[in-house]
This record gives sequence, structure tokens and C-alpha cells, in this order.
Amino acid sequence: MRPHPGPLPEGEGAASPLPREREQQALSLGRGSSKPSPSGRGLGEGCAVTRTTTLTLILVLGGALLMAALNLGTAPASALHVPTYAVSLAGKYLCFAMLALAVDLVWGFAGILSLGHAAFFALGGYAMGMYLMRQIGARGVYANPDLPDFMVFLNWHALPWYWHGFDSFGSPP
Repeated sequence: MRPHPGPLPEGEGAASPLPREREQQALSLGRGSSKPSPSGRGLGEGCAVTRTTTLTLILVLGGALLMAALNLGTAPASALHVPTYAVSLAGKYLCFAMLALAVDLVWGFAGILSLGHAAFFALGGYAMGMYLMRQIGARGVYANPDLPDFMVFLNWHALPWYWHGFDSFGSPP
């Protein structure tokens, strides 16, 4: 396949478009379009930061900071107090929104359904569950400070080696 010669210099004739077959091939591969996209940008031109994007980002971050400030800075009896449950619920919603945006970007721009996002999200949920099982400690049904309840129920006598990293999120005590 020989390379396309490109546009002709001034005075040597008008620059001709791609041959019809190459244009159709480019359209079928998603490299171009005879019609402009709804956003006004062609494929591969990136995401421009618009006023709407900036405003949305400021509102989301401002709302999250305002919720945290109203949770920590107001008295629980105040009408402006945001309960800890609502802050936690908003955090969960924002996590699901980030997952949805990531999948939407990969699926929308690349056309690839990525199940890797779901796998890593599930691994994160599993790790959080392991951490929370370790935090129950003696408050569990079997009151064992070293083992989670399901391990006591299954008659395990020691914690497996791969559970030791879930004692805390921070540095080891």
C-alpha cells in the first residue's frame, strides 16, 4: 500500500480528497466522519475543558467539602448538621459515580467494554470487607478478639497469613 501524496502545492492543481474507497475505509474504522459530531469535536481531539465542566467540578467538590464542614462544624442538634450516615452515603454514591464515569469513558471513546473496572472495584470491596471483619474484634457473636466470626464458626484456630495486612488502613501499630 503506497502512502497518500498529500495536498498539492499552490498552482499545481487543487488538492484532491482521499480516494472514495479510502474515505469509506476510514469511516468504517471510525477514523473520520463526513458529519460533524454532536459535540462539535472530531474523534481523537480530546476533551476540552468547558465552562460547564469547570462549574460541575466546582459544584461537586464544593458540595462534598460543605457536607464535611457541616458534619464536623455544627452541633448535632442544629438544623444545619449533616449526619455522619449522610456523609457516608454521599461517599458511596461518589464512588459508584467514579466507576460509572470510568467505564463510560473507556466504552464510549474506545468502544471497549472493560470488565477490568468491575474486577478492581470488586477486589476493593472484598478488601474493605476483610478490613471490617477484622475491626469487629470481640464485639462479634463469638467474642473472639483475634478471629472473625465466620472463622470461629468454621473452627479455625489461627488467622491465615493473608489476613494480617487488614488490621488497619495506616501504618502497622
